[in-house]
Amino acid sequence: MKILIKGANVLQPDYSTGVADIAIADDVIAAVGEIPGDFAADYIIEGKDHFAVPGLVNAHTHASMTLLRSYADDMELMDWLNNKIWPIEGKMVEKDIRVGAKLALVEMVKGGTTAYADMYGPCMESVAEETIKAGVRGILSRGLIGFAPTAMKSLAENVDLYKNYHGAGDGLISILLGVHAPYTCPPDFCKSAAKVSAEHGINVHIHMSETQDEIRQMQEKYGKRPFQYIAETGLFDRPSIAAHCVWLDDADIAMMKEKAITPVHNPGSNMKLASGVAPVPKLLA
Repeated sequence: MKILIKGANVLQPDYSTGVADIAIADDVIAAVGEIPGDFAADYIIEGKDHFAVPGLVNAHTHASMTLLRSYADDMELMDWLNNKIWPIEGKMVEKDIRVGAKLALVEMVKGGTTAYADMYGPCMESVAEETIKAGVRGILSRGLIGFAPTAMKSLAENVDLYKNYHGAGDGLISILLGVHAPYTCPPDFCKSAAKVSAEHGINVHIHMSETQDEIRQMQEKYGKRPFQYIAETGLFDRPSIAAHCVWLDDADIAMMKEKAITPVHNPGSNMKLASGVAPVPKLLA
């Protein structure tokens, strides 16, 4: 199908804006501005008073947690996880994961998000299937809690997810290794995950330096800051997404520059509620 969007306000590659037409052939933007004379549109969209921009990317999500929105707010991270989130997540079944992801995907499409990087699980196969149906690009990983009794089983599930879904949906789906965080993954598990990452060529998605308490815990337990700790296990030998990155020092930043570590800086989810200051709205954790 050929679509013509007429007279939209278009964001150009140089970040300037101007009124222009957009020609779309099947799933490809064929032209912006000067439309070929032989372009015969099957469908015309009036773009007046609309702003056309590239699709937005949400680089760190837990999409199925839309179902838990406002379940527990304004709490310290560890209290929130241990006493609220992990207990209720332990009761979630495949349908919960699927429905939560579908709700998130509807919100993404309505808001102009066309790609997202998600860490959750189990049942990430269901999230992949719903992402393909929505026509959204998903970079998905099965969340891995290294100190859990089922840690190695979950690691194998992440590998199966990679084998079965990496490149699925005509390339819409990519699979990463979802090592949860330094404080939930002991050294032996991180080394096992690093070995799997290297053997299968799976890149990494991990929470890093999210709170000051996390850094204190890691220094007391291992004598190292989170980035040094993870780097010494070999996990950062593969390209990695490091989510949050709120509390960094110069050594952390230097390591990120040295290795292929992409920060996803989302401090809003870690802001405390100060007296007289409204909380930051959170659509996706």
